[in-house]
Amino acid sequence: MKKAQFTMNDIDGEFDGYTCGNTWNSFACPFFTNEQAVHMLEALDYQTFSFTWSYDSDRNVFIVCDDGNITEYSAIKRDGMTLWSIGAYEWVWDIL
Repeated sequence: MKKAQFTMNDIDGEFDGYTCGNTWNSFACPFFTNEQAVHMLEALDYQTFSFTWSYDSDRNVFIVCDDGNITEYSAIKRDGMTLWSIGAYEWVWDIL
């Protein structure tokens, strides 16, 4: 895993995360630590009207509701870190 910064169209801000180099339709597939995920999701929640999220600590899952679509992101272990691939293979992420 390599540290990287990510951004999305129409969203203000750059978000720290990690990449293993995977892409989806030429878009980046980021991984985030818990702290990074919370920061990114709070920023998205603030900037959009149809976006909500929560974290279920019992299941170690981030739950995202975007335009009525609910997606759960489970934690994975990579390179000794616990990471979540929030929006990977779904959202239009760009790597800086």
